[in-house]
Amino acid sequence: MGRRKSDAASCGSLRPARRASRDEVARAANVSVFTVQRVFAKPEIVAEDTRRKVMEAAQRLGYQPNASGRALSTGRTGTVALVLLAHRLHGETLGATFDGFYHVLRARSLDVTVSIVPDEIAPHVWVQQLVLGRKCDAVAIHVESMTARETAAMEEL
Repeated sequence: MGRRKSDAASCGSLRPARRASRDEVARAANVSVFTVQRVFAKPEIVAEDTRRKVMEAAQRLGYQPNASGRALSTGRTGTVALVLLAHRLHGETLGATFDGFYHVLRARSLDVTVSIVPDEIAPHVWVQQLVLGRKCDAVAIHVESMTARETAAMEEL
């Protein structure tokens, strides 16, 4: 027995909505595509009225800049990885650490990703993979203590 259309509609669509393009934002704000790019890349160099028009159009259309495209053009992901060691995921400070970390980075328009190091992988190897794979711009490691060997390996990175 199949689901009725009304049942599917009430659950929401599994397909993502079509993304608005920067061309559509430019048309809606009556500015050039280049101006839309500047508003999202370097808002401080765009006049306040223009910036407001572009941001209002972007919000109305549901536009989000493509993070992958931005990373390709700038060489930066805008992401900082908080690395947690799987065998040390305990302690009263973890929640407070994450909360503080998140708020400080979001205030600087940076994203946070949490990366949990599996027990079978050395932490310095995991961090090296994150950095060399350009999955983040910086790494913060939350541990209550590290062995001298772990510390030395991290310092070599």
